[in-house]
Amino acid sequence: VQGDNFSSPPITVSFDHRSEPGASVCTVPLTVEHPRLWTTWDLGDQNLYRVDVSVHDGSDFQDRERQSFAIRDLEMAMNPGWSPEEVEYPWTVMLNGHRHYMRSACWGGPPDMFTGRATEAMYREYIRLAKEANINNLRIFCWHPPEIPLFCRLCDEAGITVWQDFSLSHYLHPRDRETIEKIFDESIDVVKQIRNNPSVIFLSGGEEILYHVSHDDSDFFLQLITELGQAVAPYHSIQWVPTCPLSWPNVQKVFKPRESIHAHGPHYGAGFMMLGDYYSKLEFAFIPELAITSCPSAESIRKFIPEDEVWPPGPGWGYHWADLDILRIHNYEVFGDQCTDGLDEFVDATQIAQGVYFQYAGEHFRRMKPKNSGVSFCHFMLHTPDMKWAIVDFYLKPKKSFDYVRRTFQALLVSLQYDRRRWNPGETFQGEIWVVNDLYEEFADCTVQLRFLDNSQRVFHETAIEIGDVKADSAAKFSDVAVHVPGEQGDKFYVEMCLLDNGGNRLSDNQYFLLVDDQQQASALMRKLGEEARERMKNEGGTIRYFKELLGDRYVPTRLLEDFK
Repeated sequence: VQGDNFSSPPITVSFDHRSEPGASVCTVPLTVEHPRLWTTWDLGDQNLYRVDVSVHDGSDFQDRERQSFAIRDLEMAMNPGWSPEEVEYPWTVMLNGHRHYMRSACWGGPPDMFTGRATEAMYREYIRLAKEANINNLRIFCWHPPEIPLFCRLCDEAGITVWQDFSLSHYLHPRDRETIEKIFDESIDVVKQIRNNPSVIFLSGGEEILYHVSHDDSDFFLQLITELGQAVAPYHSIQWVPTCPLSWPNVQKVFKPRESIHAHGPHYGAGFMMLGDYYSKLEFAFIPELAITSCPSAESIRKFIPEDEVWPPGPGWGYHWADLDILRIHNYEVFGDQCTDGLDEFVDATQIAQGVYFQYAGEHFRRMKPKNSGVSFCHFMLHTPDMKWAIVDFYLKPKKSFDYVRRTFQALLVSLQYDRRRWNPGETFQGEIWVVNDLYEEFADCTVQLRFLDNSQRVFHETAIEIGDVKADSAAKFSDVAVHVPGEQGDKFYVEMCLLDNGGNRLSDNQYFLLVDDQQQASALMRKLGEEARERMKNEGGTIRYFKELLGDRYVPTRLLEDFK
């Protein structure tokens, strides 16, 4: 044993073992004195060791195995602030005694659904981009297969932890015992393949597996994931949760109400709630999924949509999961306009809208730290060209939402809390200045510079607020903000923030754009758009419901596509 990505003297042990025919297991004690520990990229170094094992029969060489591993202390702790009636699972990951707040995203891999086309270069670029976005955890979403060894190796090297779902979801699986045992065997094999990777810190029995109206189905799947947990338990020593989310009405007879939730309301309930009204009311120990959709760039769209269907949207959009209702509703909430006048305007707006939703929600949950211990945006990437979740598209091109996530996931974050994005002309904007620090470093005598800019990008309010010390591993409010809103209805206004240390060095930058508009009127129009969308969903055509040539007799006439012309 010796350092793999650092230099250290080799530690060697030799022993004799009599091997009978068949499989043979021998346990070898070996001590590494004063080990160099592995942790995430934001908390320290990614020290990896290498073990070389060779087998000799007398003087004859027989076989050799080489594998990398790491040494780290992994414990789970209860999130403070919850009662036993609210949360019973420990959701706080402690790495080498330090809190690892999971700034996470769902991994929708492999990089290509035709797995033979997924190259090492693609994996390396996705992991590089994840780190650039300040992501320190990737959740392997259960709708996607377990990853190849290269993925975990790259996460080990990058200092990104991994949450592994097993491949169970809310579809009706066969219930015969033979199939169930195969599920258990496959899951045990997955654990064996990944358990020596220091990045792997979390296992989950599945994804939304208890999303069933039928109590009979729910009871069966609850028993299934309970038995699955028992089956894999002898093969690992990391945190296990039966499924996610754990807090959902149909499973409250078993799990506690504030464990975890999939925060998808603004997507599946598009039009019926504004983002501030929805996210600000959510308080849970962990958020394993938070989903908002967007389109890839016009350049990427032209690579997989036929030219005559690029704009206005043709059937190819439907085949690639473009829910035009949801996309335009999100555009309206963020911009006050559905942005349907052209391809570039529309797709750029969907990406920015996705970013604004992620920023508002992500900063809300991070300000809850340590009561909340992580949030995972859905998705980081996907394995096919699509008009849906990812912030990095199939062609490895980051969307505009990528920059919002990068700001939101700064390890040291200066944050502006506000209840709503729309403020009437002459009204007083009210907010709060917070700083969230995931680092184990204190910053003394800090200052926040704050600028408000009007619709023409002219500064109309500027101030510097001395906030004092920012504690290590903390989230704290430092000041209230109250500013008169200029302009007229339809305008935008902007906020720029900068956190400085006592030497004037920039520690964190953030920015927001808000609307001069009436919140109640906008909410009413959004609800109308949502009702129209639900009416169109009655044909059960999914995202091809807009296209008569695809649905035939099930088509419900709509004027929606005319809005895109």
